Amino acid sequence: MSRGIDISRIAPEVALENSFAETIEEGTSKKLNGRPSIILVAPPRTGKSIIADRLKQQFGYKIIRIDELRWKFIKEYSKPEWKRLAHPNLSNLISGLKTGHVIEGDDLLDFFETESEQDYVTAKDDLFADVVPIFLGAASESPEEKCQSILSYREKNYCWTRKQLPTVAEVMKLARHLTKMSKRSRLISEQRGLQYFEIRSASFNDDIQSVVDFVSEHARADGNCG
Repeated sequence: MSRGIDISRIAPEVALENSFAETIEEGTSKKLNGRPSIILVAPPRTGKSIIADRLKQQFGYKIIRIDELRWKFIKEYSKPEWKRLAHPNLSNLISGLKTGHVIEGDDLLDFFETESEQDYVTAKDDLFADVVPIFLGAASESPEEKCQSILSYREKNYCWTRKQLPTVAEVMKLARHLTKMSKRSRLISEQRGLQYFEIRSASFNDDIQSVVDFVSEHARADGNCG
């Protein structure tokens, strides 16, 4: 046994890489809609899953949910370890699934932020060529407005916050964090010159439809991403 090598980490790392590789293989083995893939980059609770579902229904996209891949390995890695190992695999996923997919997940915000502006310019013509990154957020909402929207939503719908964050104070703490993440999302999109949509609680359905309309117009099956 070699010194300095944690053998217990080898199998999970290989499993993680294999999981991403299997996702790419499965995605490329199926008949696709011919449209450029959409990368939804946003904090939690900004409508990523709803948008992905609508794009699937209207245009036949296949959905890749990064969060589902992460939860398979959440017990194996700390958050810094996950980011270190997942980011190269996210690059492979995006470059391997250029058409017919919606790729969404909370980790994509960290992934884009980790890329320096110069690194992004270098990667733009390769990694992000022929795909359509779309950033989402609620940067214009106050933490109080976000908190109230979460509380209102969970009164009528299933929401993980009901069990894990039972008090208003805990939800308010989450709302502050989400507001900061939304501002990050908007800033990164501005720095990269990429599309950003504000998804506000008061106009949620209309804002979601704006994203769907944008994809309909700017990600056509003729390969036009403009």
